Parts: sequence; structure tokens; C-alpha cells
Amino acid sequence: MVGMEPKLLQWRGQLDEIDKQVIDLLAQRFDVTHQVGLFKAEKGLNARDTKRENEMVERIHKIAADAGLDPTVAENYLKTIWTHSLEKHREIATKKGNES
Repeated sequence: MVGMEPKLLQWRGQLDEIDKQVIDLLAQRFDVTHQVGLFKAEKGLNARDTKRENEMVERIHKIAADAGLDPTVAENYLKTIWTHSLEKHREIATKKGNES
């Protein structure tokens, strides 16, 4: 077991770096979704777009399959992001007086 410790530490270091990159990308994504929320509120658009959501599920399933990832994992990631984004879009709309 002791001989595996350096390898384990290496993997953990790699995971830590990947986590940092994922968080950085999520922050960038939420910056963009904030802009979308502002635009939708300004134009009086509904915070939710089910047609776009369906297209995104199809796209994310293909991306996941091509990457060798279970599409359900990718879809769950997407739904988690949607939930947060939708809440933020509704907050923005409420502040602008356009509840949707």
C-alpha cells in the first residue's frame, strides 16, 4: 500500500486541477447565463425555453457519448445548471418587473 501512495497523490493532484478547471468553466458559463437572463428580462421573454432545453439534452447526450461518458451523468449536470440559471433568470425578471 505504501508504494502506491505517490501514485495516489499524483492522481489526487490531477483531480484537484481538473476540479479547478471545471469550476472556472462553470463560473464562465454562469457569467454568460446571467447576460442571457438580463436580455430575456429586458425583452420580456420567458425565463424558460423548453425547445432549447430539448435541443441541449440531445446535444449533451451526443457529446457525452463521444467522450465515453454516461449521457445520464451529462444530463444531470445540465439539469443542475438549468435549475440554478432558471432561478437567477426569474430573480432578474422579478427585479425588472417581468415575472416569467
